[in-house]
Amino acid sequence: MGTQVWAATNLDVVTFRNGDPIPEVKSNEEWEKAGKEGKPAWCYYENDAAKGKTYGRMYNWHAVNDARGLAPKGWHVPSNEEWIALENHVGVPVAGLRLKCDKGWMANGNGENFNNFCIPAGGYRDRNGRFHGASEFIYISGTTEEKDQKTNKLFIWGRGIQFENKDMMRCGLDKEFGLYVRCIKDSL
Repeated sequence: MGTQVWAATNLDVVTFRNGDPIPEVKSNEEWEKAGKEGKPAWCYYENDAAKGKTYGRMYNWHAVNDARGLAPKGWHVPSNEEWIALENHVGVPVAGLRLKCDKGWMANGNGENFNNFCIPAGGYRDRNGRFHGASEFIYISGTTEEKDQKTNKLFIWGRGIQFENKDMMRCGLDKEFGLYVRCIKDSL
């Protein structure tokens, strides 16, 4: 994709780069607790391993931002600027359409699977542990943090794609959310 090399699928790891395990969190209560306590966590959509084969795993910010490294060696979680470069390369007004998988999106919302960059409609997990939106949309993590000037709360810049839209949304997302991760190769 231009000068960038992106992973072909969403991240699907259960250990940090150093080999330490990332806890799988299934219950809503434990997901909420991990977020509040700043502890790393991962899950499958609706805790269903079969859905993990299509969507990958979701991670909270505390896993994404952990110093032990979530991405495999030679890869990293993209910054907001790296997401913007990808959008510019494929065309900002149609980035969502071009990068969505060509199947699995509801109401004829399938995409073009441009350069085999297939983003599935995997939904997300909210801060209270509830799952939302499979086949309708997906939220994907980034690493860039910013402070909301109104609430003084830190959020992360991620991306969202919806079945009915052609664009890729630049989203300020809660750190407690379960989000998918699409890695980018380190520059040489």
